[in-house]
Amino acid sequence: MKFKFRHALLAACCAVTTSFLAFSSYAQSSRSEREIPIDDDPLLQPLPRGIRVRAFIHTPRVVEPSHLGTCTPTIPPGDQVDWFDCAPWRLPPGGITVKLSESTIPTNLDKLAARSAIQAAFETWNTAVNQTLFGSLASTTVKSTKLDGTNAILWKRLREGVIGETYVWYDETSGTVIEVDTAFNNRHPWGILSDDAGECSTEDKYDLQNIATHEFGHWIGLDDVLAAVDLTMYLFGAGGELKKRSLGIGDALGACFIYNTCE
Repeated sequence: MKFKFRHALLAACCAVTTSFLAFSSYAQSSRSEREIPIDDDPLLQPLPRGIRVRAFIHTPRVVEPSHLGTCTPTIPPGDQVDWFDCAPWRLPPGGITVKLSESTIPTNLDKLAARSAIQAAFETWNTAVNQTLFGSLASTTVKSTKLDGTNAILWKRLREGVIGETYVWYDETSGTVIEVDTAFNNRHPWGILSDDAGECSTEDKYDLQNIATHEFGHWIGLDDVLAAVDLTMYLFGAGGELKKRSLGIGDALGACFIYNTCE
């Protein structure tokens, strides 16, 4: 894939959209604070000087009780649009070590299969930037999202309607990520859906690789996009959705732009 166009314009767009979306994401996060115990809410925990935290709250487009969202197949040009929005951070040189809290994995998911799905999501972004941002997945006993020195992936009880939450702590001066955590909501059904289903499965559950690929896009420095509904970084998710496993043009362009690997 060749990207030899409008880098300066895209950088300017990033600066503008980051400011807007930071406010949007903060507003989403603030609405959830009253439903999360103070000692378990990263947004209310004290931070070291010079460190900031950003929250991403992933939901279906329509939030209703027991509603997982509606998956829609890609409509051309769909995933071929070159849109992306970036956040003010990037992962450190050499990437990061990530740990999975296996004791929190839903009982219906095979632990090895869950690891493979998460690793596949990592490799999608490694390939996009042509470097290793994520290595092999380690293990942890961590069961909460907080600044504790562990880049954690886990399941926990989140507010109704939320698919998952990602928190990114970063140095406000250098823009280097200090820590990242993602929590998937154990209120909802999760699965590792068959590739044979195409872009949308009839199974009424969240596909782990699909949702994880979106969340890890935030880890590397990509923000949500609001209008490009067929890109991996589209703001909303859905049950049965599989199309976010593969990056669209805008997703890949954003990743290589952040890490200066576009050809």
